[in-house]
Amino acid sequence: MGKRSVEERVQEEAQCLVEELRKTKGQPTDPTFILSCAPCNVICSILFRDRFKYNDEKFLHLMNLLNENFRLVNEPWIQLYNFLPAFGIPPWRTQKNFKINEELKDFILERVKEHQKVLDPNNPQDYIDCYLSKMQQVRCMGEAPYLLSKADIPRILTGHKHRRDMRENLKVPTSPKDATGFL
Repeated sequence: MGKRSVEERVQEEAQCLVEELRKTKGQPTDPTFILSCAPCNVICSILFRDRFKYNDEKFLHLMNLLNENFRLVNEPWIQLYNFLPAFGIPPWRTQKNFKINEELKDFILERVKEHQKVLDPNNPQDYIDCYLSKMQQVRCMGEAPYLLSKADIPRILTGHKHRRDMRENLKVPTSPKDATGFL
């Protein structure tokens, strides 16, 4: 999958992280933000091919969505629900979580659509390219046209079973190692 290994992506991000720390010129600073951006950027590089600059508006929006989602999942209500499911989760919490998840799906779907425009099925560069290439391969085998929707985003990222019409023919790799013979 692509020409860059995960190690190279981590090294690139480490260099960017060092540059970002150098910008502080030795002044006391809270590194929490940039230290949380680095692993997120490595994951984005694997999924979306490119890393983001730390001040990129789309990346900042993604980071805010992820942070808010993690904060919601770790609230006492959720902990209580995990311990005593009969109590249920308050509706205002599920609505807020649903809204955040929809925004995350929109973000990812936007990136997937960008990939569809420039997809080279013979040279996948990232996880999304692998998925789209396999979808295209299944389409060529005579399956009905398959339109990507927001409902498919979790399945793309987790490799879970797909729509009934694709279930038998589409096996998405769950790791870059599995993607070696993907095409």
